[in-house]
Amino acid sequence: VTCIATYTVTQEDIDAGTGTIENIATGTGNDPAKKPVTTQPSEAIVTVPAQTGINLVKSADADATEDIKVGQKVTYSFLVRNTGNVTLNDVTINEDSFTGDRTQLSDVECGSGAVALAPGAEVLCTASYTVVQADVDAKGVSNVATATGTPSRGTTPVSTPSEAKVPAAAEPSLALVKTASADRATAAGQEIEYSFLLTNTGNVSLTDVTAVEGEFSGAGDLSDVVCPETMVPLVPGASVTCTATYTTVAADLTGKDITNTATGTGTVPGEDPVTSDPSTAKVAT
Repeated sequence: VTCIATYTVTQEDIDAGTGTIENIATGTGNDPAKKPVTTQPSEAIVTVPAQTGINLVKSADADATEDIKVGQKVTYSFLVRNTGNVTLNDVTINEDSFTGDRTQLSDVECGSGAVALAPGAEVLCTASYTVVQADVDAKGVSNVATATGTPSRGTTPVSTPSEAKVPAAAEPSLALVKTASADRATAAGQEIEYSFLLTNTGNVSLTDVTAVEGEFSGAGDLSDVVCPETMVPLVPGASVTCTATYTTVAADLTGKDITNTATGTGTVPGEDPVTSDPSTAKVAT
């Protein structure tokens, strides 16, 4: 005679360190003399294979899908799913590659499900980042992460890397205000210093910022434009002053203005040169 019993496998069975379900049974009955008879124990072993797996989908918040700005807060979301058949403990996010300033990136915080993530279950983790000027200069931020967890048994899974990008549009702009150290030239040999106040009015850092002389009505020779030797990239909102000098000659003293027009220039890597509107300084004679 064949007897049948059924058993429904539980998650605890799969997570168990042995990887097997053991069942030992004996048969009993009575002999013709109605004395109890018991068989030798018989064992059945069912192997329960461990299949570990984890998936990560990383994204940035909706506001960051538009061009980011300095000081803006970007929230990253990490949706982790257990794709195996074994519980994953202590699910963690690893920021493998990040082009921004890591000092501005918060720690990753996960929901309570990360402590023990059951097969098929998901947990959401988040982190935040504050945009810095270098991110805008680089035209955006890229962030690549992976997820992992400790299985109750089996090999430790690592997810496929997932990347989130937030863009930044370069909007370079430069302003120039040119002034002269004197309102009027009264004699030949008078030295006039021209100042060029250059201000970055855009949203990206500018390099090689200088002033370029244009029309000049003086009869003598104008010096070269000199800018500070220690100039660093000019960040948005910052200014720098360059200078040039001119020594008047007798031919300048005609009663007409000495006019001097210049433009400011700068460069952004990968972009066309930036040019300011012209600015003119006048010195009466």
